[in-house]
Amino acid sequence: MNAIFDATVPCFTYDQQMAPNYYSDLSSWMKRTDLIDAIEEPSAYWTNEIVS
Repeated sequence: MNAIFDATVPCFTYDQQMAPNYYSDLSSWMKRTDLIDAIEEPSAYWTNEIVS
């Protein structure tokens, strides 16, 4: 079980290497395609916090 956790958790954390406009473009696309109701500040959802 730990191997699965160790292999997948890094896939879901904020990547500091990504350009800031990537996340802006992503949230704009998600709003435009009705995947989200509103665009929020990236700090509201892109964190390195592990929630258990």
